[in-house]
Amino acid sequence: LDADGLILEANQSAAGLLGVEKGALVGQPLSRFILPDDQEIYSRYRQKLIETGALQGCELRLRRADGRQLRTWVKTTVGQDAAGALVLRTVLGEARYRLLAEYVSDIVWAIDLNMRFIYISPALENFCGYTAAELMGKVPIEILTPASQQAFALLWAETLVQGQSGSLNPGRSVRAELEFCRKDGSTVWGENLFSYMKDAVDNSVTILGTTRDITARKQAELELQNAHAELQQRAAEIQQVHIERNKLLED
Repeated sequence: LDADGLILEANQSAAGLLGVEKGALVGQPLSRFILPDDQEIYSRYRQKLIETGALQGCELRLRRADGRQLRTWVKTTVGQDAAGALVLRTVLGEARYRLLAEYVSDIVWAIDLNMRFIYISPALENFCGYTAAELMGKVPIEILTPASQQAFALLWAETLVQGQSGSLNPGRSVRAELEFCRKDGSTVWGENLFSYMKDAVDNSVTILGTTRDITARKQAELELQNAHAELQQRAAEIQQVHIERNKLLED
């Protein structure tokens, strides 16, 4: 949205939620779809958003193009376009799914094509110490260890190449284990599932995903590897003792 609340760009998910063709949404005020009783809530929401520049969220009742009403949750961050103009990056979702996203232990997130977070569920704070507001609009590599930054960059590049070539099937999920930097300086491991959403012309517009804490599992794997290496070392030492003893017997 622009500073006046006009829709500058919308993806296929937003179009489906509102029951309008994606192209027809551009230039329309979002307030057109908000019920009269919730217009004041939306007005205060936008005012606070612009005044503070911080992540804001609220619930609004919308009316689809077919007349059906639905309760939605809205989250918005403030940004700028290439010319420096104010842009309100907004995520809409049905309120009945908000509880699922915000109360599960796994982190639910969404990234736009600029590789920036446009939604993060509150479970993030327990995982790495950052609040969703602190990371909204930032890129994931800012909270990854150097090795995982490289892994993420390669995965991202591969995704874009496959998306442009048409070989990336809609809804496909990709699994990756990445190490995250916590706010307190420690690190945690997460198992990540990436789902790539495409618009009507087959271009990826949003990457949706989940992250599950696997730190305990990775620690157990490391301990097992260390124990195996120690057993191998002891076996080698025993073998060397036998070799030296045999040499003495031969002498």
